[in-house]
Amino acid sequence: MELEYKSYTGSYYYSEDSGYFYGKVEGIEELVDFQAESLPELKDAFKEAVDYYLESIKK
Repeated sequence: MELEYKSYTGSYYYSEDSGYFYGKVEGIEELVDFQAESLPELKDAFKEAVDYYLESIKK
């Protein structure tokens, strides 16, 4: 499945071993990843990761 925010896409998967969702922002050269315990938290973490990335490229 994919997430979308501000024209960015994130992919993610669920690890049964850890009980966490893990994801990364796609389509950019840098590795920007995120994780959460639930899907609602994952969506927020993805948005925070995109916002962090956008701030970092401004500098």
